[in-house]
Amino acid sequence: MHHRIPIDAGTRNANSSEVLADRSSAAELYRHLRGIQGIDPERASKPPAVKRPCLIPIRYSFAERPHGAGSSSHWWRPMIDVWPDAGLCDAVDALRLRAADVVPGHITDLRLLDVATSLSVAVPEA
Repeated sequence: MHHRIPIDAGTRNANSSEVLADRSSAAELYRHLRGIQGIDPERASKPPAVKRPCLIPIRYSFAERPHGAGSSSHWWRPMIDVWPDAGLCDAVDALRLRAADVVPGHITDLRLLDVATSLSVAVPEA
């Protein structure tokens, strides 16, 4: 099923919303994995995220909250829909530049967003 999800699709691509639509191959794969007994939302998100790391986020409840991404069939939409915001793209690019010594080049923009979101939620402000 993952072979029907375009390899070159990514969060900054104009077609990312189409590739992740409710009736897309990505959504179908996620629903299929969720249908397996014992597979929770986080575990079901990992295989597609590994296969398409530029496009599909790993589902973590703490990363969903700031984006308002709670619905099981559309949980990735808010994380994808934020990318047209030039400020977010600039912030991710700045994070990549500042962390260039410790973040390998193959780490995707989406994973940087995951980390930044996780840190902003996990670290309470003083």
